[in-house]
Amino acid sequence: MIDLERRRISIAIMNSQQPPVNSKLRVRVIPRSPREEFGRVCGSAVVVRLTAPPVDDAANQALVKMLSKALGVPSGDISIVRGSHSRDKMVRIIGLDTVALKDRLQKAGAF
Repeated sequence: MIDLERRRISIAIMNSQQPPVNSKLRVRVIPRSPREEFGRVCGSAVVVRLTAPPVDDAANQALVKMLSKALGVPSGDISIVRGSHSRDKMVRIIGLDTVALKDRLQKAGAF
């Protein structure tokens, strides 16, 4: 009976934790650029210039690596949720709220 009670307590503790903060970012990727950099904002998307070609997922991997470095989050916390085969992408960043995301993008020169 004690083991069962401990399990209930641990399950209750796990369920009471808040989910991690997620932010989404619209990105317009320009592959095969001369250098990797953030460009202007086009509509509601941040333009990202990448040197990688759009072949064999190279541009997507370069995008995740660039965002990881610019935002200071692990690359495992960044995922492309829409547009993996398109220039227009939706990227999810775990662990940053939208205010922190905008602040870090400004420091990286995106705006």
